Parts: sequence; structure tokens; C-alpha cells
Amino acid sequence: MKRTLFLALLAIGLVFTPFGNAAGAQSVKKVIVDAGHGGSDTGATGNGLREKDLTLKIAQKVNKNLVNNYTVNTKMTRTSDVYISLKQRTNIANSWGADLFLSIHINAAGGSGYEDYIHNRNATSEDIKVQNEVNKEISKVLAEYGKNNRGKKKANFHVLRESKMTSILLEILFIDNKSDAALLKNEKFLNDMSKAISTGVANALALPEKGNSATGTSNTNTSAKEKITVSKATGTYIVTADSLNVRTGDGTNYPTIGSLKKNAQVKVTGKTSKGWYQFSFKGKTGYVSGAYLKVKPAAAKPAPKPQSNQIKVSKASGTYIVTANSLNVRSGNSTKFSSLGSLKKNNQVTVTGKTSNNWYQFKFKGKTGYVSGAYLKAKPVAAKPAAKKPAPAAKNNQIKITKASGTYIVTANSLNVRSGNSTKFSSLGSLKKNNQVTVTGKTSNNWYQFKFKGKTGYVSGAYLKAKPVQSAKAKSTKSIKVTKASGTYRVTASTLNVRSGNTASHSKIGSLARGNKVKVTGKTSNGWYRINLKGKVGFVSGQYLKR
Repeated sequence: MKRTLFLALLAIGLVFTPFGNAAGAQSVKKVIVDAGHGGSDTGATGNGLREKDLTLKIAQKVNKNLVNNYTVNTKMTRTSDVYISLKQRTNIANSWGADLFLSIHINAAGGSGYEDYIHNRNATSEDIKVQNEVNKEISKVLAEYGKNNRGKKKANFHVLRESKMTSILLEILFIDNKSDAALLKNEKFLNDMSKAISTGVANALALPEKGNSATGTSNTNTSAKEKITVSKATGTYIVTADSLNVRTGDGTNYPTIGSLKKNAQVKVTGKTSKGWYQFSFKGKTGYVSGAYLKVKPAAAKPAPKPQSNQIKVSKASGTYIVTANSLNVRSGNSTKFSSLGSLKKNNQVTVTGKTSNNWYQFKFKGKTGYVSGAYLKAKPVAAKPAAKKPAPAAKNNQIKITKASGTYIVTANSLNVRSGNSTKFSSLGSLKKNNQVTVTGKTSNNWYQFKFKGKTGYVSGAYLKAKPVQSAKAKSTKSIKVTKASGTYRVTASTLNVRSGNTASHSKIGSLARGNKVKVTGKTSNGWYRINLKGKVGFVSGQYLKR
């Protein structure tokens, strides 16, 4: 009876048999792992750490977790300490057709804990899903280490705006917070955080775990019977992964017959339609993914030493000031070129050209020299400066300000003035140590608002200290030691305060405008000049005078 029923069902098509693994028909997801900053762009610094080093370290761990544990294709925007522009990063992702752009950063400038971002206007349901899953997994790690989750946020960052796929940017703790920095130096914390990130990504994208199929069984036998299409290919390739499995066929579902270490070389004999390379491995035919190989440079001609006449230089002019304590002058536009000498902080150079990687060309001791533009700033022009367009990405009217007042003194050697209350806003210029600012407001993340060259500027309160209140008793000029000096000097500052003594803490008795001429009658040991102003003895700082 049962046999008769079975045959009847078979005849009308109601008995089904498996036709292999349905999961095999799904396309493998592509994930871009982006390590923020790099090369000349160090990112934030603090407590002996650099953001560019931490982002690369975490990105490599995340990439390894994804590749080792899930069926996924990954690509890193950088695998070493090199500079890659924001546009290059999104171009890599867009041209590759990635499914997810994962950008890793470290926070700074007043705060503690973790936060993540998706785009503030164009976020999709997939963006929200990824943010929810990643934040959920990271919350578990934060709770274990007693750190704050600052929440899921939105912003108009370039990598979120210009990427044509689901995208998220992570800010992992604050590098300038001692407690956060201690965890960023902790290898176990970095491992736990990297695992949480990769788990969140896998959950959001529904990445299959390696070794599992839709039915929970291996499909190795089915795949092994498939015919591998191999086209002719030759050449020597170098392994870029830390460990690369060699398989019996062109996919991760084939058995492993061994592995290759980073920088191992393989001589390929063919290439499959899936982008895997065929070669001979320990007497057997093996296959490795082309995603983890790079062509070995031709050894016929040794790499020529860099020559300055091969450098493409565009026209540039102007005088720049050195901001580094010591800046090497090179014979070409990178640190690989020989050193011709060095410049000290505040030295000035008159440039004659600029290269595509932001190095400036100028004459140095009768030779053509180059210095990195990262350590130069334009010398202020004495004439009325050209008005700069405000940075389009940041709007000051979006920043919440509470009322604040008072005069503060800069404690950092060089402090950037930003158009908003974080390092992500554009720089309007910089202040030197001991410069004073009169604040007009304060933000919730401890940045102070003030007027800077006719614009509204912001600086981190971590690098300011309140100016001591002037003693009720006026300081007597009789106690100031003055040596003999004379001559006529011209004021170089836009406004130069005249004080009752030889420091900025003395009371103000008047001011001089740029270009005013003064006759000095003496000089103090700290470089201030004594003058007469409207019948009174006054003092001005010598750094704002010149003959």
C-alpha cells in the first residue's frame, strides 16, 4: 500500500529530492575594511599613541577574523603605514562593488568611550541594520571593560557620503584619555573589540560561517565533481595574507592541502574563471585565491634610485614657516631621498614648486631641496588677507554653546583653531604657547568659542588654562631691569598692546596698530622694549617689532 502511494506521489511530482546546497547560489558578500589615516596623516595623538597605528592594527585583526571565520571577500584600503586620501578610499570601495564600507577610527579632544556613525541624510535600512548589530556586539565588550557607549550617531563624513554602499564609521575610545589609552595599549581589549566588530558585521550581512552550508553539512564532494575552467597564465606572485590556504580547487569549499606564509612566492600555471590561481604545490596541483596575491616586480632591472629630475612639480610660490622642531630637507619628495640638511622651528622658506604628494620645492644651500608640507604653514601676509570660504561640511549654527567668558592662556606648543568643536572641523589657523584668548562660549565637549581673525573659532579646553587675575597692586616699573637700547622700530602685529611692565600680565595702558613707528629707550632681559606712550613709560613685546 505504502509503495503504491509513493509511486503515485512521484508520478504527480510531490516527492522532492535535494539538488545540492542552495547557499552555493548566493553571491559572496564584499567588505571593505578601512584603517583611518596613515603615512603623513597621523590622525589624533596622545599618551604615546598614534591613531594611524591603532586603526591599522584593529583593521588587520577585523579583516583576519572575517576571512578566517566567514565566507566573505574582504579588501583593506591600506595594509601598511601609507597615506591614502578620503577620495581614494571611497573610489576603491565603489570600483570594487563592495557591499559594506567599514571605517575604523580612534576618537580625541575631550571624552571617553565608544561611538559609531552612519550618514545623517542618506542612511538606508541596511545602514541602520549594520549600526545596530555592530553597536550591540561592541556594547558587550564595553560593559566587560567598564567603558561608556556614547551611542549610535549620524554625521556627514566623506566616507559615509561618497561610498555607494552600506557604510559605517567607528570611533573606538579616546586616545587623549588616560583610561581609554590604557585599554588601547591592551592587546586583549583590541582582540575582543576586533572580534565584536567582525561578529556584528557577520550578523548584519548574514555571512555564512566557514564549514557550514544551508543544511549544516559540507558540500565538498559536490563541488569536487564540478569542472574547474583554467585559462593559461604564467608569472611569479607574492602572498600578501599572513597565512593563505592552498586548496584542491578554486573555492573555499575545496579541501586544504597546505598553506603559504606572507611573502611566499608561487609560480602560477593557470587562472580559473573565479579568479583563483593554479600552481604546483608539493607535487600536487593546488589553487589559491588571487585576492591575496600580488605580482612580483620584474627582477631584470634593479629598482632605480629616486632622482629629483623625475619628480613632477607644479608651480607654487610664497613664504612658509617651519612648524616642526627639526625638519629634514631631502633631495626629493619623500623620506627615501637623501638628506641635504635640516631646518629648525620657525625658519622660513620661499617655495618654488609643489609636488602631488604635498612636498614643497625650494632652494637650499645652492641645491634644490624638498620638505613635507605637513610641517609648514603659510606666513601671514602683511596686506589684508584674502577671505577664505567656510568649510562646507561644518556649520557653526549646529553647535550648542553655553555662555562663558574670561581670558585663557594656551598651554600647547601649537594649538589648531577649528571652525567647530572637534578635530573633524577645518583649521582656521593656529595659536602658539602662552597666546591669550578671550572666550565667548563653551560647548558640551569642553571646547571654547572665541573670535579669531574676524571669524568664530574653537579650541579644545584641554590645552587652555585660566589667566591669573591681575593683582590689585599695580606692578612697579622700577623693579624691571632695563638695559640700554635705542632706535626706531615698526609694529608688525595688527594690534600691539602697550603694557605697564614687561609681561602680558601687566596692565594695558594703550595699543599700537600695524605699521606704527616707535622709538625704544631700553630693552628687558625677556625681549620686551621700553617706549614712551602719551607721556607714560610703556613696554611692548619685541617679537612684534622690526627695524
